[in-house]
Amino acid sequence: MIERLRGDAAYHQGQAKRFSALAKTETSRADSLESTILAVLTRLEPKATSFRFTDHKLSSRLSDAIEIDNQAAIPPELITSTTTENPDKTSIKKRIKAAIAQAINGLSKEEAAPIAFSLAATAVPGARLIKRRNWSIH
Repeated sequence: MIERLRGDAAYHQGQAKRFSALAKTETSRADSLESTILAVLTRLEPKATSFRFTDHKLSSRLSDAIEIDNQAAIPPELITSTTTENPDKTSIKKRIKAAIAQAINGLSKEEAAPIAFSLAATAVPGARLIKRRNWSIH
């Protein structure tokens, strides 16, 4: 009886590993298909923020993010310290956005765009403000 139970347990562990591998494969295939569909759709309609199908909807949201290119170049007041030093991305984002707002105040969109783009990459040495679009399927 004990041997049979141990045999069943070993069989079920083997099945669990097999199902886990199948799940990883299916997840990878779904991610790949989603990336391909988004690449094609965004090439066809680059300014679109959502796509509606018969039984699915793809929607996106735009978010700001800070990328740190050179942590050593970031001013010390924008570094937070715990057991390790990390750039304070919230403060960096605020400083970059404030610099952009001050520089483009009163300018038209056409005049402001290149200035904002330049300041997003240069307002804080070692960091830049980027826009990211995140997609989700509903």
